[in-house]
Amino acid sequence: MLEIDQSAGLARIQAGAQGPGLEEQLNSQGWTMGHQPDSFKHSTLGGWIATRSSGMQSDKYGDIADITRGMRVTLPGKVVTLRPRPSYSSGPSVREMILGSEGRLGVITEAWVNVHRLP
Repeated sequence: MLEIDQSAGLARIQAGAQGPGLEEQLNSQGWTMGHQPDSFKHSTLGGWIATRSSGMQSDKYGDIADITRGMRVTLPGKVVTLRPRPSYSSGPSVREMILGSEGRLGVITEAWVNVHRLP
């Protein structure tokens, strides 16, 4: 975990962070992402985004497409940074193209995700 924007409820996290370590870091500061797919113990944030995963608590926190607000993606010859922003409907979304692309368009290196205070 790189940083938490407490007022926005967002965390910037490196894509290689595995589920248990990620939640441990968030929990130590009073936060949770709330995303727990079946592969939680053995998978990474970048993998969840690349496969558009869903988890046990998605009815409360949303699936990874709802949780991911922005990301940095390394493409052939360049790095694309998608700033964290709310959902919008003004034409094609690069974020939506990358979510679930399974690495075909590039490698996700970090992401801004929604986080919530621990209950």
